[in-house]
Amino acid sequence: MPAYGRGYTGTDVVAAESEKQYVYSDFFLAFRPSPMFTDEGLTGDISRKYDRGSIKQSVQQIVLTNRYERPWNPEFGCNIRNQLFEPLDGWAAYEIKKSINEQLRRCEPRIAVENVLVNEDAGRHYLNIQLDYKIKPITTDSILESMDVQVQVERIR
Repeated sequence: MPAYGRGYTGTDVVAAESEKQYVYSDFFLAFRPSPMFTDEGLTGDISRKYDRGSIKQSVQQIVLTNRYERPWNPEFGCNIRNQLFEPLDGWAAYEIKKSINEQLRRCEPRIAVENVLVNEDAGRHYLNIQLDYKIKPITTDSILESMDVQVQVERIR
């Protein structure tokens, strides 16, 4: 019986080169055509992010999501946009950091948050949030990676 899969020609299977094995993958939420297809003149495919890029995108989505945005998960998200119209004093910065730490601990088990910095640019009306985290190792032979994510949340009204 023929094996259906990548490279099946109808009579026998064509040998394919080995692909890199990824641990994590996610859709790239900008929904741009994949570079593999645009180089050949084709469009319409959704590209993906792998490993570190996938984790970074997940962290950004958790931070930028407001509570009650997801109908069946109302406690998901950091609710940062509610703080945009409040003055950023010590207490507000503490609440933002606490919310980010809690949500990332609860919703993103692949990382360990090391530091959260919150700065306000009052002239430009945005918050600059800098997250420092380490990606937890999957196996004993994988290394601990450190990443830095910067998220800017700005007022649009």
